[in-house]
Parts: sequence; structure tokens; C-alpha cells
Amino acid sequence: MKFASSPAHLLQKPLVSAETGTWLANHFKVSLRQVKPQVDELFTAGINHIFYHGITYSPEEEKFPGWLFYASTNFGMTSHFWDELPLLNRYIETSQSLLQGSRPDNDILLYFPIHDLWTKDTGDILLMLEVHHADRWYGSTSLGRTAELLWNHGCSFDYISDKQIRQLEAGADGSATITGTSGYRVLIVPALDYIPEETLAALEKLSAEGLQVIYVDQFPTHYSGLLARQSGKKPVAEGHPVIPSRNLLEKLENLEIPREELSGKGLDFIRKSNARGKLYFIANLGSQFREDSLALDARYRYVSILDPMTQKYGYLETSNRFFLKIPPGKSYFIQTLDSPPDEPVWICSEAYDTLRLNRGWTVSFLDGQKSGLQEAYHLDSLTCWTTWKEPVLESFCGKARYVSHFEMEEPDANRFRYFLHIDAVHESARVFINGKEQGTLWAFPNTLELSPEALETQNQIEIVVQNLSANYMKTYDRQHPGWKKFYDINMVDITYNAFDPSEWPHEPSGLTGRAYITREKILSASGDVSHTRASDEY
Repeated sequence: MKFASSPAHLLQKPLVSAETGTWLANHFKVSLRQVKPQVDELFTAGINHIFYHGITYSPEEEKFPGWLFYASTNFGMTSHFWDELPLLNRYIETSQSLLQGSRPDNDILLYFPIHDLWTKDTGDILLMLEVHHADRWYGSTSLGRTAELLWNHGCSFDYISDKQIRQLEAGADGSATITGTSGYRVLIVPALDYIPEETLAALEKLSAEGLQVIYVDQFPTHYSGLLARQSGKKPVAEGHPVIPSRNLLEKLENLEIPREELSGKGLDFIRKSNARGKLYFIANLGSQFREDSLALDARYRYVSILDPMTQKYGYLETSNRFFLKIPPGKSYFIQTLDSPPDEPVWICSEAYDTLRLNRGWTVSFLDGQKSGLQEAYHLDSLTCWTTWKEPVLESFCGKARYVSHFEMEEPDANRFRYFLHIDAVHESARVFINGKEQGTLWAFPNTLELSPEALETQNQIEIVVQNLSANYMKTYDRQHPGWKKFYDINMVDITYNAFDPSEWPHEPSGLTGRAYITREKILSASGDVSHTRASDEY
């Protein structure tokens, strides 16, 4: 994905777009909690303009599933997540507005050796740079290994081509730029054999003008081009810094190239610049990090934190490390500042105690009577509704209302924060406490902060859950085999075989596992921390 953002950064193009969410799972199986991680992955790679793959026109009189086409994610009105789609749209709007309003802040250029790939290719006459077989031309090459090393150790870089290298100009400070507005301090050439003579000449010129040019493991052994043949000169490795790949990070450290510790903690990020300082977008796309102290490789007196999911924000006073919870699936924007912003203080808290919601649940299905369902179902614990030995529920697609009750100590907003946790949500859950809406769980983590003002000593919790449409289509396909009636439909499954949902296993539906409320004690407003908290799950 950085192959798209890199030229935009080099040439100072304001928008970098990506078709998003086309194939994340099979038709009728994609949820918003699958779309958001891909969006976050795009943002950390430098994409700042999301557009969905397309939505087919479907007449109003067409019943579900409506008119569909090739792409598996249905962003149209017949989608099972249509009611929740505005929540994803708001998240994207908030995030890409900040990303579009900032400048790239990468230090390293990594040469993409297309001529080396072309020359060494032993396959067909056309070398396909395919996403599905990237290991052939990327992952197994020095380019891929070098990029992975930089990425995993928090070094910010962009790729650069032969033509762009010839357009680079070195400044008096030793940095290089094409547009004169964004300087790179190092250019890395991965191990390769073949390189155009013009490119090598441009690299030598940039090196002579002060840009740090590093060759990984070896100096190019072959070069080509009209100028090379005319001059009769052969480039030599003498005087050029050839660094073993095992020593590359040490070399970059000696050059004072920033290495963000975020990557080492299992977090993905992109660092950008704006008039206020450095802007970081940080996403937890793995399972290694939950909560810890963090430090950014920037100068700051304050950090402003924004949660683009909830729109909550605040600042911390710190020029050092600060504590932040970023459980798997979570993402934040962090802005570095020299002066305090006009916003509230960011509240930090730690687990104090836990209240299990174990009084049982009453579940009713909206429009359930049309499907022959009972008026209500009573549960002692949360299990998938396809396992309730109710045949109609095995193919139900729609919304179910879960209701339970709990009692607690008198809420104290000055000392505590309150969070609802649910082990598994299939696939979204809109939460109400005593009739007051608290928000919707539509992406990981399945955690929602509750308003203390809505809580009482005696409480009713109501959760409206929407599931996937896959189970419905399993039955619908058997009953209506002619539903795929569109002109030139080109509709296949995720393996590019004929689409046939009739034999699918049932997809999980509803709430499963534990549901509980944690009370967290509010800590000091100071951002500086000198300790590292354990990532205990309570």
C-alpha cells in the first residue's frame, strides 16, 4: 500500500486514494468489524482518502438481497450493516480529515529496483507485480526484507523509483527533495545486481552533495544504459557505504534517524507534521499491546489525544512518557504540542472492580413474529442463537433485543469511570442503560464507556444486536435458486469459484460469552509516568 502513498509524499500530492473493502470475506459474511482494520491499515500506510469499491443500483421493489455484483462487501441499502454504516463513515471522515490536513514526515527513501526484478525474472515475458503473489517479487527479495526491517523497527520511509531519483535535489542540509518542501535524510539501496547507469550516476551525484546513500550488503555489480556504453566508465564500490543488513539499524541510529518505539510494542502508526507539531495515527492491528507507557520520537511539552471512534479528546502535560490504553482493534490520533490546547484534560484510569451481568437475559426478535419466532426467549448465559434448537433462528437475519438488570453502588463520576465489556458481538450491538443510549459496539474492542449520569443503583440494560445475512442466504439460496438474475453478474465466491451458499455452516449470531461492567478509578491528570503497567485482563 505504500507504493501508492510514496509518490504522493514525494510529489506533495494532497490525496492518496484506495478502493476499500472489496474482498474481506465471502458475500453476506462481511461485517464492519472487518472493514475498520483494513481502513486503519490503509491509514498507517499513508492512504488518506477512502472510497468503497462501488454500490450497484437496486430498484426499491427488489426484495432482499437486491441487485448485487462481483465485490463481496455490500455497502448498499440491502446490506445487513446499513443502519450502522454511518458510524464507520463518521470514523473515516474524522480520521482522513486530519490525515489530509497534515504533511508527510518520513526520513528514509527506499529504492524500488524494478530493473533488477525485470532482469532476473525467469518466468513469462511480462513480470506481474501481483498482490496475491507478492512473495515472488517483494517478500523474498532484499527490497522486501529491508522494508520489513525498517517497518518493524519504527523507521518511517517511502519508496522511490529510478525516475524520481533523477529528479531529486540535495539541499544544503544534506536532505533531498523533489518539490523543495519535504526533505529526506537517507536513501537506501537494497542488495541488487542490476541498476541503470543513469540511476547510479544520480545516486553518486546526490551522495557528493551530502545526501546519505546506503547500499545494503553489496554494491550493484551490473549497470546498463547508453551513457555507460559511451563513457566506458565502470562504477566501483570504493568510497560508497556498503552496510551489512544486520548493521543497517545501527547505521541509521548513528545518523540520528528517528526510530519510533511504537512498532516494537506491536502498534502500527504513521507520523505526519502540521503547524502544531507532529501528528501520529496509531492503530493496534495485532494482539501484543493492551496498555503501557509510550514515548514519541519528537519534542513536545503536551500531547493531545483524540479517539476517532467516540470523538472524545483531551490533553496531557508531558515531555516524556505517557500512559495509554490501546487494546486490540483500538486507534488514536496523538498531536504533539508546545503549549496547552483549549480542551479538557485526558482522563487516565485503572481497573478497580468488576460487576458480572449474570441475572439472565430476555431476548426478543424484531419482526420475529413474521418468522414464526416466540415472543421472548429467556437465557441464563449468552450463547449463539443458532444453537437454541429453534430451526427458524438458524436462518434469521435481523435485530434482536437483549434485556437484563443489575444493581450497583451509587455511581460516582468524580472518582470512577464505567465500562461495559462483552466477550463476543456478532456483529453490532447498540446499548441503552435505563433507556438512555450509550453507543454502538461495531468494531473491536467490544468495550463501551458508559455515562455515569445514566447509571443508577437499580439498572436495566438493553442491547440491540444485528447479525450477518449469511445464515439467511443459506436458506434463501435453496428456496430461490434463480435469485442471481443480473445481467453479466460475474458473481463468484472468495475463491473465485461458482457462488453457492447452500452448504455453508451457520455463522455465529448474537452475543456470546461474558458481559460485565468494570469500574475504573480515575488517576492523576499528570501525563508523565515512570512505570510500565502489566497488561492484565480483568
